[in-house]
Amino acid sequence: MICLFKKLLFPHFILLLVLLMPVGSYVHAENQNIEQSGDLVTIDQLAWQKRLILVKSGDFKTIQPALAFHREAMEERRVAWFVLTPQGKLLSNLAFKRSASLIAEIEGILQPFKQGSALLIGYDGEIKSAESNLQLESFFELIDSMPIRQYEMQQAE
Repeated sequence: MICLFKKLLFPHFILLLVLLMPVGSYVHAENQNIEQSGDLVTIDQLAWQKRLILVKSGDFKTIQPALAFHREAMEERRVAWFVLTPQGKLLSNLAFKRSASLIAEIEGILQPFKQGSALLIGYDGEIKSAESNLQLESFFELIDSMPIRQYEMQQAE
């Protein structure tokens, strides 16, 4: 019986293993951290990795200084920001290729809000706050009051 296995089935078994190996590495690659993959197709890829600030900007030049000034505070709080311009351009502090589907998704989220509005989205993908204009300090206060952020601050001490 063992000889039959070695002669007839074993070569097919090895072939099957070799054919399945790329599938396993593809699944592993699909589960990689977004920061390693380079493409951002949906904000769901950032769930449980980043808090998001989405801004429907009338003029990026008016909010750019605040975003630059608070860069370290946003990094500390794991905040990724996306600014959608009236021309449909998507700006971000993340260095990823932004797909058309990502732009459409963010446009859809911001569609009911007025120009200049800003949203804070938590790790869980839920909108935590919506403001008529970008108020980074109030977003930071809200983030700092969240249990996960308090845990993060304790771990950093």
